[in-house]
Amino acid sequence: MKIRPLIPLKLLITAVVLFALSFAARPALEALVPDLQTSSDVLIIAIPFLLIFVPIILGYMSLIVFISKLLHQRIPEQVYKFVEYVFIAGIVAGILCMFQPWVFALFRVGFFVLFGALLGFMIWSHLAMKQRRRDTNG
Repeated sequence: MKIRPLIPLKLLITAVVLFALSFAARPALEALVPDLQTSSDVLIIAIPFLLIFVPIILGYMSLIVFISKLLHQRIPEQVYKFVEYVFIAGIVAGILCMFQPWVFALFRVGFFVLFGALLGFMIWSHLAMKQRRRDTNG
């Protein structure tokens, strides 16, 4: 199997270009736009943020595409279901830890458990499990 077709180069190149533009955006905006307008215009303030946030999303999309192409129809159904239930249990556990009012440390842990389980579930939901062979005799 070739690695090159697995990697979505256009998404990654776009992410790198936008991220590089984010370093030039803030000084360019400070030089071109007056301070009074910068402080009152939300869209101007949002440009550097978007030039960092969009590449993060594009990078995550690239990761999803790479993993889904790499593992396409290679995961047995039992393993697929087990991992899916683990991610769902992680989401529920993270929510329960975040909304309990007694221990602040559980809130902090719950956030990361929920965050990791959600990211994992989003990737896992894009994978296709191995198809069972159909019996063609009957």
